[in-house]
Amino acid sequence: MGCKAQLSLATCIRDATSVGVRGRTFEAILDVNEVFQITSKKRNERSHRILAILVVSAFSTSHGSPRLASRSPHILTLKPLGEKNSLFLILTLLSFEPQIARIYYRRDSTGISLYYVLFNLIIATEFFTISFFHLVNNRCEGSDSFVHDPPNLGDLLNLAHFTAVWIAWIIILLLTIIYSPTTRDTSKIMLIYITFLTISLIPLFLDAVFADTTDPYHKWALGFFSAIHMMFINPGVFFLCFFAIGAQAHEIIRHRHEDSALSLLGLAVQAVLFAVLSVTWSGRLVFQWDKIPDGNLLNWRVFVFWFQVVGFVVYDYAVFAIGQGVLLALALRHLDVALTGGSLWRVIFLETDREGYEDGVVGEEEERRPLLG
Repeated sequence: MGCKAQLSLATCIRDATSVGVRGRTFEAILDVNEVFQITSKKRNERSHRILAILVVSAFSTSHGSPRLASRSPHILTLKPLGEKNSLFLILTLLSFEPQIARIYYRRDSTGISLYYVLFNLIIATEFFTISFFHLVNNRCEGSDSFVHDPPNLGDLLNLAHFTAVWIAWIIILLLTIIYSPTTRDTSKIMLIYITFLTISLIPLFLDAVFADTTDPYHKWALGFFSAIHMMFINPGVFFLCFFAIGAQAHEIIRHRHEDSALSLLGLAVQAVLFAVLSVTWSGRLVFQWDKIPDGNLLNWRVFVFWFQVVGFVVYDYAVFAIGQGVLLALALRHLDVALTGGSLWRVIFLETDREGYEDGVVGEEEERRPLLG
């Protein structure tokens, strides 16, 4: 059987700061094999103040959602995408900027655990793998979970989100290795990640390029790949969240008297942003709740199946957000300074170096000095 008609989706991503007219309908006539590239305005704004404003604005965003309805095999009706998902994509990219910039401009990654970065990269790789699998490799068979069948614009935005997070962690890993004060464990880190790629992205890329989708055995290979990830790898990466937190906490304590490359602003922003994202994912990812018999919604086996199929994303984002908050508190606790009043927020948002604390920030030695004598 040939692959059923697939309609590429036209770009309808509005700039997060633009004002659109709600309720209007845009029609795009699409050829079956035409490919449309999703584009978004690249933002070069690097101000921490602007980043803080964007984080706050995320909470006041309307709860619109992408809508896509098919009128015929060649005509799609696109309604304007709600600001929320596109804004969250931009905010997610910006949330990694403080950490990337801090390592790059310092030319030093002291205080950042390689295993913390590796474990988060593996998690991001798994999310990208699952999204890519459903949208590209499983396009002919279709899917009743994680993405819509056929995929809509919201699914493409989800893939763009997972791709952005994956690339951001790759950049952080490379910078951490390049500017690491020691070469210890770097070879092991790279070997672990390359090994994980052999059971995740590499098979999918090879399948997307070389596989014959008309082969009747192709769907069995896809089913095997999906089952392995759903039953074993997805639950496994959930525990990596805790290992990542532990690895970075150990690094913070070990370098508590040294100037660290860990970005406090990045931790603060991601603790808030990813907590919000963890809530939104339950509505952005597809799960066939309507096929569950009445009275079984609270069944333990239903929860386990939901977790294996889509819920792991929700829980991993929640744990990551909590972990970033814990690491932020731990890093502030072990700063070699005493923080009072508004100085705490100044330290976080301005990424002030140890020697630059002023106005309410006093060094420990100065604080212990007797007032008289």
